[in-house]
Parts: sequence; C-alpha cells; structure tokens
Amino acid sequence: MVTRRDLLSGAFGLALAAPQATAAPVRASVGSRIYVADQDGRRILVIDPARDEVTTAIPLDAGPAALASAPDGSTIYATHPDSGEISVIGVREQKLLQTFYVGGTPFGLAVAANDELLVGDWNDSVLIRVNRGSGEINGRIAIGRAPALIVADPARRRLYVAERQDSTIGVIDMDRKERIAALAVGEGPFVLALAPDGGRLYVANVRGGNVALIDTERLVVAGAFPSGPMPYGLAVADDGKTLLVVNQQAGTLSLIALNRLEAAVRVKVGRYPEGVVVAPDLGKAYVMNWFSGDISVIDLAAGLETRRIRTGGGPRAALRIAGDPAL
Repeated sequence: MVTRRDLLSGAFGLALAAPQATAAPVRASVGSRIYVADQDGRRILVIDPARDEVTTAIPLDAGPAALASAPDGSTIYATHPDSGEISVIGVREQKLLQTFYVGGTPFGLAVAANDELLVGDWNDSVLIRVNRGSGEINGRIAIGRAPALIVADPARRRLYVAERQDSTIGVIDMDRKERIAALAVGEGPFVLALAPDGGRLYVANVRGGNVALIDTERLVVAGAFPSGPMPYGLAVADDGKTLLVVNQQAGTLSLIALNRLEAAVRVKVGRYPEGVVVAPDLGKAYVMNWFSGDISVIDLAAGLETRRIRTGGGPRAALRIAGDPAL
C-alpha cells in the first residue's frame, strides 16, 4: 500500500500531521452529504454539496484510508492501516463513536448483507470478518495479495476485491465465505465500481493505465480500454452512461462515455487526485486531490472544474450519503 509518506520520505510509519481544530458543526442545507477521508489530517470532513463547503471536521485517532457506510446510512466505517484499527463514525451524532482493533494493515472494506464488515489486510492476503456491532472478529477468508478496495454486490451476495499484487479480482461468495474465482484483469488493480444495475464491474488498473470490464453474470473479463496514467479513482453516474476515472499521475478526471468506451472529456484537477464521488441530484462530482489538499468540484454537464474546496491535510477517499440522517 502506497502512502504519501512513502512517496515523500520512503519511510512507513512516520507520524501523521495532527488534526486541525474545528468549529462547531454547521447544519447542511440539503438531504445529502459528502464524507471525505482526510488521511494526513486524521479526520473525516463533511461537505454540504449544495454550498460546496466543509461544514464539519470529525477528528479521529489515526489517519483514515478507505470508507464504507452502513446500508441505512447511519454509520460510516474508516480503516487505519498504520494502527490496525477501524473507526465507527455516527452520521447523526457527527462524531467518532468507537474504535475496533482488528490488527494487521486494514485498508479496503465493505459492509456485507449479513451485518459483517469485510476488511482487507494489505500485508496478509486475507479478508477479516468483523461483527460491525461489537467489533468481534468472526473469521478470515483467504484471498490474493495486497487487497486494495472492495465492492459489495448485495443482489448476488458477493464481494469483489482488487488484489493488486496478483493483478486479479477476487470474487467472494458471502454465503460460502470463500473466494470462488480470481479474474486476471491487468496490472495493479486498485479501485472498483459497480454499474447501477450490477451487470458490470469496472476495474482501474493503476500500473496498466486502463479500465477492465467484468461481466458479473458470467464472471468473465469482457474487455478493457485506456483511461489515462495511474487511474486511482472510479465512479459510475447514476444513469449508468458515464464512468468517471481519476488519473493520478496526470492530475485529470476523465469522463468516459460507456456506449463508446472512450474519454469524452478530460478535466484538469489538483495534484495527485484519488477518490471521486458523484452528487447526481446536483449534477456535480467531487475529486479528492491528495497532494494539493483540496477538492475539485466538477460540473458534469459542462465538463468543467467550477471551484476548489480548500481542506488542508490530504483528502483521499470519499462517499456520499443521500437522505442524510444527520439532518
């Protein structure tokens, strides 16, 4: 797993920057919020997409890497690779509720239909099964090397895991609690996005500079297309017609027309961008610019960056919760 500290100093385990002081929370003006993992700032940032402002900063005990939410949107989970922990954040409470110690190097995670968290251990080639109420470890599932991000497919009762070091996507049957397939997709798969109808899985291959397509019904790789250098973030528009791909090395966002599988627009964003999330009701997307410490706001219809939200720290991943229960 690459961290900014690795890139800048070559040292793993260097202390993260202390979280900045925060003002009292401000209520969002619409029924959704964007939650951002600020790894360097050791906090979760909350953005009101109607105003494009950071309304709250929730301090954590360690730097968050990946995020997942409960199905009802009431809870957010964040992994901490440096401390072997998972933070549990209450959306209504807008604060850290508890911390689970799972050990190892937890990175990607997903919430399974059976009320478990499935957490990838980057250095141990396993998924850790965690009871998301108590934090108790229920068991482990053997997978490929360097598991990065994970996507749940509730309709098929599966998980898809980007096994970066093996250049495969692991397919996990959640009823059997085992890996039932490993699909070769290209060099360095890192992030995944499932189509709205669940029929296709998109895989960003960081070292290959492309996106692979998986037919989830037949569990076969259906093809691949170029995306740009170092694709590190993916999102599918709610209508299923456009794929958003963050090209980390180029500092761009590609808007891929899925009927042609080619980039219709490339938008310049900040330095070393990673995560991307869509706010479909407002026709916008948000790109987390890790090294420039800000978030690009993208007008999807115009294909333009309209502003930057300054955050400081290092925003990496994000998710959107619609109908936010904190309101």
